[in-house]
Amino acid sequence: MLKVDLGELGVRRSSAQVTDHYAAADLEGKRVLCVCNFEPKRIARVKSEVLVTGAHDEEGRVVFASFDHPVPNGTSLM
Repeated sequence: MLKVDLGELGVRRSSAQVTDHYAAADLEGKRVLCVCNFEPKRIARVKSEVLVTGAHDEEGRVVFASFDHPVPNGTSLM
């Protein structure tokens, strides 16, 4: 389970499976693109409240979509 800080929208949970490329220590402070206006969905034992976006690499492992430069937590996409 990931916890994603969305700034003024608060901290939300995601059930994203990203352990192939990312260790827990690597994720702290990482900025990612996510969708937060979907209804929460229970996946296994996790109530997923935000969809973290990414793509599969050539071996099918998830790579996060992210920003080249820092932006504030919770910034909307344009």
